[in-house]
Amino acid sequence: MEKKKLSFTTGYVLAFGLLMLIANALLGAFILYQSNAEMVSLINKNMLDVVRSAAAIMNGDAMAALTEADVGDAEYEDIEEKLLAFQNHEDIVFIYAVRQESDGRFVFIVDPDPVEPAAFGEEIVVTEALIRAGEGTAAVDTKTAADRWGNYYSAYCPVFDSSGNVGGIVGIDFDAAWYEAALRNQTVSTVIFTLMSVIVGVAVVFFITYNVRKRFAKLDTGLSKLSRSVDAMVKDAGVTVESQHAEPAAYVDEIDDMSEKILMVQKSMDAYEKLQKDRYYRDSLTGLLNLKYVRQFADDRLNKLWATYVTPAVMYFDLRSMVSYNTEYGYSRGDELLKLTAETLLRVFPYALVGRGEGGHFIVISEFDADIGNKIRLVNEIVKKNAYGRTNGIQCAIVKMMPGMKAVDGLQRALSTLKKFDNDLNVIFRIYSYEDDEDFLISQYIVQHFDEALQNKWIKVYYQPVIRANSRKISVIEALARWVDPVKGLISPGQFIPVLSQYHMLHKLDLYMAETICREFHVRKEAGLPQIPVTINFSAQDFDYIDVPEAINKIMEKYGLSREKLIIEITEQDMAQATDFFKNQLQRIHDDGYKLWIDDFGSGYSSLSVISLYPVDRIKIDMALIRHLNDNGGANRIIIKAVVDMCRQMGIHTLAEGIENEEQYEFLCSIDCEMVQGFMFYKPEPVETAIEGFKNRTADIPHETTSERNELGAIWLKKGKDPE
Repeated sequence: MEKKKLSFTTGYVLAFGLLMLIANALLGAFILYQSNAEMVSLINKNMLDVVRSAAAIMNGDAMAALTEADVGDAEYEDIEEKLLAFQNHEDIVFIYAVRQESDGRFVFIVDPDPVEPAAFGEEIVVTEALIRAGEGTAAVDTKTAADRWGNYYSAYCPVFDSSGNVGGIVGIDFDAAWYEAALRNQTVSTVIFTLMSVIVGVAVVFFITYNVRKRFAKLDTGLSKLSRSVDAMVKDAGVTVESQHAEPAAYVDEIDDMSEKILMVQKSMDAYEKLQKDRYYRDSLTGLLNLKYVRQFADDRLNKLWATYVTPAVMYFDLRSMVSYNTEYGYSRGDELLKLTAETLLRVFPYALVGRGEGGHFIVISEFDADIGNKIRLVNEIVKKNAYGRTNGIQCAIVKMMPGMKAVDGLQRALSTLKKFDNDLNVIFRIYSYEDDEDFLISQYIVQHFDEALQNKWIKVYYQPVIRANSRKISVIEALARWVDPVKGLISPGQFIPVLSQYHMLHKLDLYMAETICREFHVRKEAGLPQIPVTINFSAQDFDYIDVPEAINKIMEKYGLSREKLIIEITEQDMAQATDFFKNQLQRIHDDGYKLWIDDFGSGYSSLSVISLYPVDRIKIDMALIRHLNDNGGANRIIIKAVVDMCRQMGIHTLAEGIENEEQYEFLCSIDCEMVQGFMFYKPEPVETAIEGFKNRTADIPHETTSERNELGAIWLKKGKDPE
């Protein structure tokens, strides 16, 4: 027999190993590309989160109205201080406010940089993200921009004014070197991991190939010896036989072993890719699943619960007063409280989907069982007991899911329920009632279409006159909001005002009303209508979001109106719960020359201290007292007369609202209530209807002049001080 070379098998092993190495290299390149794209997306998202958070604390009306002459005044310094405070808290290079001028230029309006600030009105380098922000969309630049301060990646977010227009833009700059270093570090890490995998693969292939060749060589030597012995025996026997050697099949196991080792490298690469996905779906602070995961996979969890014949529950937790906790104890302690809450939820709901929402919100999807209330109470107790500082604990809204409902339906209903919690700290959880579905759907419609309603002027100002009781002459006019929707028709204030209050959007409505009232003063004047003062309601909530006195003054100056033309109304409920800051703001309003009225006096929050603590000019007696004059033996008649007499002694004017019949009117005249208002005299109407009625009038509208109003008011007050 002739010696047969066994190089074919080792060549096959080498070829297979080479293919596996190439596959690993390609996979590494793909992971590199994906991880870089993921890193870019993550960085850009963080930049957007930062700039949106900064824009959220800005006042669009103030930014739109700033001029160079305002540099250094209170409004300018307020914006500058907010920007500086935000910069000190976040890891950013520069933060500033810009604005797009009427000629299309983008210019700086506030730059708090202490070293080299931009001048007011100085043009900024225009980028694609800045243009998009000017159009109303927050955006991040994908390319660096160079200016006299250096090279930066920038993010911009618009700040809308009360009319829904872009009043200004908040910009932040991130160092280009930092941005690119983050990408470079990601690239280096991925490349190193890939190279290590390839090197390990090469080593494994060479090790196996070496051992295969060694064993094949040993086998080849043995076969050669056997071949020579067989040839000698055949030769001695005088027979000629062609030897045919079959390839041994015992080496398949070696090839399989090599393949398994290469697959181990593959599994390592898969594990790395899974790690990247885990980071994408995890909250970096608490380690819980994040909103991205909940939005994408919550329905899967619901379906699994339904499949096991279990009724799911969607729970929305809120850590109460997180802002106050951070202010009192610091953000690091606030982070500890968030982590404590996350750990507690995982312990109490070990088999549930537990995720973190925005801020101090947490989401739990679990079984709805009889013990769910006790579990929530336990979470509250653990959090309050183990927190570093004093906390009000948690609130939880529970939605018992119905078949066919999506997770997002449950979350929206839970959030709506959470908004209805009052200040009673003993109420820890509330279960959503499907009897409220109609209210829920209209609430969602209101929230989702409110900005659109302002922009398209679906919300209109209706005016209802207030008359002097003894003369029936119009003295002032009250402005009321009416939402005339193209889809829902007339949405009553009783529906949309509580919803806007729950979602902290009332300040937008009240500023819109003030702007519309002042604009329509000129419309009424041009039509020949009397220029009668108008009253407008402001909510206590407004004062937490805007500088109300400053905002009112700017609107009045914009339309050239004297301050006697606008009267500010605040409900008795808001005044009774006022903080020192709120009291100071009301004093500013009065000092600026506006009259201040208390609305809904006697509506259930009555406190005599309210009219003694504030610079009140007039109280409006609530219609509930008027409607029930004869209840309980006429007790309300005695109360109303006492209120009118007391106010006159204190120098406070009176007005009764909700007058619907002659009996009510005659009673109020008999006790000398100064002014009255109600459907008996005039119904609310928009300015267009008032103008049309004025054009078709057959006689002059009975109304008071400014001097007559002031004189009659002084006479009414004097009656209470002069002896009869």
